[in-house]
Amino acid sequence: MKPFLSVWLATIGLATSLYGAAYTTNFNSYALYSDPAGQDGWTINDSTDQYAAINRANADPLNPGITSRALQLGDASLVTYQPVGPSVVLSHAYTGTVGATNLTFDFIINDSATGSFQNRDIFGTSISNGSGGNLLSISFVPVSQSTDPDNDPYARWNLYYTLGTGATVPLNLSVYKNTQYYFNLGFNPNASNPALSDFLLSITSQTNTLHDGATGLSLAPSAATGNLNISWSKDSGAAFGSNSLVVDNLSVVPEPSSTLLICLAGLGFVSRRKRA
Repeated sequence: MKPFLSVWLATIGLATSLYGAAYTTNFNSYALYSDPAGQDGWTINDSTDQYAAINRANADPLNPGITSRALQLGDASLVTYQPVGPSVVLSHAYTGTVGATNLTFDFIINDSATGSFQNRDIFGTSISNGSGGNLLSISFVPVSQSTDPDNDPYARWNLYYTLGTGATVPLNLSVYKNTQYYFNLGFNPNASNPALSDFLLSITSQTNTLHDGATGLSLAPSAATGNLNISWSKDSGAAFGSNSLVVDNLSVVPEPSSTLLICLAGLGFVSRRKRA
C-alpha cells in the first residue's frame, strides 16, 4: 500500500503544480465601489484613474447575488475627462508561458445610455511579455461607434486579434450589448510545427457557442508571459461613450500538459497492478 500511496501523492502534487490556477479572482474581496488599481496586484496606466471600478455584479443574469462583485472598465460613470493615452489598460502580473495559458472570464458589455456620450468604445484583453510587449490581444470593436443607442438597440462588437505588433485580423465572432458571455482563450502547439502556437477562442452565451482562432502563429509555446491586461479605448473621434465592459470570475489556468496525462496514466497502471 505504501508504494502506491507514495506514487499517488507524488502524482497529485505534480498535477497540482501543472494544473493549478496561476491567478484567479471573482473580485468579491475587493472594496465595493473602489478602483481595482492597487488591490490584489492590479495596476493601471492612467494616472487620473477614473475608468475602472468594483461594482455589484447585478448585470449578471445567471448569478445576481447581491454580495457578488465585478470589475467595470470604461466610462460608465460619465466622467468627462479624456484618457491620458490612446487606451486605458488595467494589468495584473502573470508569469508563465504561452503554451501553458488558458484565460477565462465572464463578461457583459453595457451600451452607452446618455445623449452626450453616445459613442461606442473599444474593449479588449491581452497577454504581454515581461517588458510589456504585446504577445496576443483580442479586441472588441463596435460595428457602429457613433450611432444613437436608442436607434440601434442590437449593438454589436466584432472581435479581432493582433499578434505582437502585427496587423489586426478579424475573427469570426461577434457579441451584443447587455448579454452575458463566457470567454475562453487557450493555446496549443501547432500540430505540423510544434515550435509554433495555435490558439482557440470560445465565446459562449446562454443560447449560443462560437469558436474561432488561428494556427501556426509565429509565437512559440515557450514564450514567457508577464501580464494579462484588460483595456478600454475611446473611439477615433473626440467624443467617447458611456459604455463599459463588466468582467467577473477571471482566471488564468495552465492547460493540461502531456506530462500530466502521462502521470495520470501511470497512476492508473499502478492501481491496476495493485488490484491484480
